[in-house]
Amino acid sequence: MEKALKDMAISLAKNETKNYSYEEVHESFRKEVAKLVCDDKGKIDYYKWESNKKHIFALIGTMIDEILPPRVNDALGRFATIKTFGDGDKPRFYLKKGRMNVKRFVTKVAAAGRYERVRLDRSYLDMEMYAHGGAVFQTLEGFLSGREQISEVFEILLEGLEDEMYRDITTALQGTFNTLPAKNTASVAGFSEVEFDKVLSTVKIYGTATIFCTPEFAHTIQPSASFIADADKEDMRNQGYIGKYKGAAVVVIPQSFVDETNTETVIDPRFAYIMPSGANADNPVLVGLEGATKVREMEREDWSTEIQTYKKMGIAIMNTNHYGIYQNTGLV
Repeated sequence: MEKALKDMAISLAKNETKNYSYEEVHESFRKEVAKLVCDDKGKIDYYKWESNKKHIFALIGTMIDEILPPRVNDALGRFATIKTFGDGDKPRFYLKKGRMNVKRFVTKVAAAGRYERVRLDRSYLDMEMYAHGGAVFQTLEGFLSGREQISEVFEILLEGLEDEMYRDITTALQGTFNTLPAKNTASVAGFSEVEFDKVLSTVKIYGTATIFCTPEFAHTIQPSASFIADADKEDMRNQGYIGKYKGAAVVVIPQSFVDETNTETVIDPRFAYIMPSGANADNPVLVGLEGATKVREMEREDWSTEIQTYKKMGIAIMNTNHYGIYQNTGLV
């Protein structure tokens, strides 16, 4: 049954349930998992939970590991090199050699939020890995009782991991702002078409440009009237921002708040990152994912349980002259 449960977990994570509907597979999976930890009335049995919780943790970790790398690649693959390493493997990235290689610097994200800029004088980078995590409590009980779907459980856990990853990438990119050539950056209170186009034109020399920004920044991107098309007006009506600006796709980075007070956002909204793709462009972002996702429980004072996950990852930014950053100082 352990293999069958793992197969169902993977099918649900990928939403590939073949001959059965998602709902049918989900219900079968829920019932089998509930047998491990619930009594006849569907309530969590403390002693059964203590005996079998590691099986559930392993299943949750398996589901996250099946879906996290593809999601990261979908979100970042156009400007990031993403590699998955086994537990304990040396996380090494071999870099494209070129005439700019000797001038490269790299900004590495280290543990405890440290960002280190160092000279890169070799053709590879050994990445420092660290742990990020997320937590969930009530939705796991909701899944076991049949009120909620397992997708809600690991969606919250995935969002926690992804939020921290996006925060580290964007913060590290911001750290390179003052080291880029003048034509690669602009800092203006508001959206200046002239200044933005300066950066965009520079990046386009190295490949097809894509604009990555938060929803707050995307709403400010306004081309002159002569460049507004019917498709832009439809984008504005349907999603609140244009989908393409002068040939560059506008891709919105997911935004969220640090906590329930809604006072601090995870991603600084002031910055837009203009990234090239193509044969002449180096991917400026390197992302490493190491080993299996770990899952554990933390018991609270009232004996309620919080389920926590953590994933070892590493992030580095290649300080090349291929990408650009625009800062809108009018956003907060």
